[in-house]
Amino acid sequence: MARQKKSAADLIDKVQKLEKEVQAYKIALKRAESVSSDLQSQLNREKECNEQLVHNEQKYRQIIESIQEGYFETDLKGRINFVNQALIQISGYEREELIGAEFHDFTPPRTARAITSAFGKVFKTGQDAKVRNYEVFHKSGHTLIIEFSATLIRDQNGIAVGFRGILRDVSSQVKDAEKEKHMQTQIQQAQKMEALGTLAGGLAHGFNNVLMAIQGNLSIMRMNFPADDDLRRHLERINHSTEKGARLAKEILSFAKVGKFVVMATDLNKILKSTSRMFTRSNTRLKIHEIYEQKLWQTQVDRVQIGQVLLSLYMNAAEAMTDGGDLYLQSENIYLDESYTKPFNNKPGRYVKISVTDSGKGLGGEAKRRIFEPFFSPYRPIRYEGLGLAAAYGTIKSHQGMINVYSEKGHGTTFNIYLPASEKELESLPDGAEADRGDETVLIVEDDPVASRMGRDILERWGYRVMVTDNGGEAIEIYSEYQKRIQLVLLDAILPDLSGDQVFFSLRKIDPGVLVIVTSGYNVNQQIAYLLNHGCTDFIQKPFQSRALSSKVRAALDRKAVPSNLSVLYPG
Repeated sequence: MARQKKSAADLIDKVQKLEKEVQAYKIALKRAESVSSDLQSQLNREKECNEQLVHNEQKYRQIIESIQEGYFETDLKGRINFVNQALIQISGYEREELIGAEFHDFTPPRTARAITSAFGKVFKTGQDAKVRNYEVFHKSGHTLIIEFSATLIRDQNGIAVGFRGILRDVSSQVKDAEKEKHMQTQIQQAQKMEALGTLAGGLAHGFNNVLMAIQGNLSIMRMNFPADDDLRRHLERINHSTEKGARLAKEILSFAKVGKFVVMATDLNKILKSTSRMFTRSNTRLKIHEIYEQKLWQTQVDRVQIGQVLLSLYMNAAEAMTDGGDLYLQSENIYLDESYTKPFNNKPGRYVKISVTDSGKGLGGEAKRRIFEPFFSPYRPIRYEGLGLAAAYGTIKSHQGMINVYSEKGHGTTFNIYLPASEKELESLPDGAEADRGDETVLIVEDDPVASRMGRDILERWGYRVMVTDNGGEAIEIYSEYQKRIQLVLLDAILPDLSGDQVFFSLRKIDPGVLVIVTSGYNVNQQIAYLLNHGCTDFIQKPFQSRALSSKVRAALDRKAVPSNLSVLYPG
């Protein structure tokens, strides 16, 4: 019986233990159900968050794709990993060509350095950086001017993982601003000279009235004295001075563009030859080089006045070359478009161009701005006799022509005169515009932004693809990398880092058959002649004119451009 009681007690204990375990399992199950419910809620929340993130990502991408500015993202090494459609359109490259590439694959070295510097600044400081007015290559070969801003990309832990930025094509704005600035400068100069001319004209008329009274009374007084009388000799000296004053008044009237002219059809080559022979008789220390257009268009000019203008330019050159030097005279037929003639208030069309270049001291900025002012001389404190180049300026303006100066300190000076060609001779002249078009790639090496933009605009208008750099070192790097794409180089003879000679011969080492047209604001001089005699294809003077530049480039690419008779004038 005792055993039965013990067994029953053990059984009860087991049952009670089982009940406790069951109760514990129930509690654990409820807890598990609660945890499962919490996990499911969390999973649902995470799913909703992920869906929201995907939605936000899609919305973000749609916004990025819809903006007109180019958008890009890169890793810390500058490799592109995302671009929007606008950047694809701006650059001309496909998305697959851009992804994985680096910025310097599409830029000249100067822009690559600027972008690398900007990214470095962003990484170090965490602040935004901007790069303005830098050049990149479009896929077609022409150059774009861009600006972009870059910011740092950080992950969720705040660690920098890359860069993002907005890029804009500002080529047209930059070109328009530079054209406007250049035109305004020319207009202001023309207005200043116009105002000076008006003032000078009024003074000259008053001066003439005074001289007439003096000369009239002198002539009467001289009749009252015999030729050997001492007083008569004093009167002769006074009369001589008044005659000099009358000549000065005539020059002032020429500057004021109200002088009297005897206009007739003229071959300017004849005036160049006669005046240069006359000048060299008394200036034997100067060596004259003459390059004349054989079939020069005729002009309607006063031959005496134009001869005096040329003599004034020769005398100015002599003052710049006191120890002797070279004087280069050139004539050519040229077509000027409205972009060149508008600031001078002249009509576009065909002109005869006369260039007078010396190898003298050259002019600084202030001297160039004042060179046509009355009584100003860049080589002497004051011009005591005559208006000099001011009279030359007035004479050319009176003939509906234009005159300008190009010079750099230590590199000589070129004066260019443009006189309208006689329309009677030009009616049957062919236009020949379509023959100058092309689709080749041209590299312009030019440190003057106005000249480089003008050259690029002209060539792109005629269908060419254009690359641009502003120094010789980059030109050599670009040609070394892209020589298979570049068919011709337009090379400025004077660059800030290397000479035109150095760049040319470096290009010849890369490609012995490289085609190079040398350019300069000067007329043909010794350096240009040296380059032409050593393999440069041709020469063109700045500022560029559309028809002249396109025809020179087309001729060079067709292997038709042969330097004139420079090898005879300047033996190499």
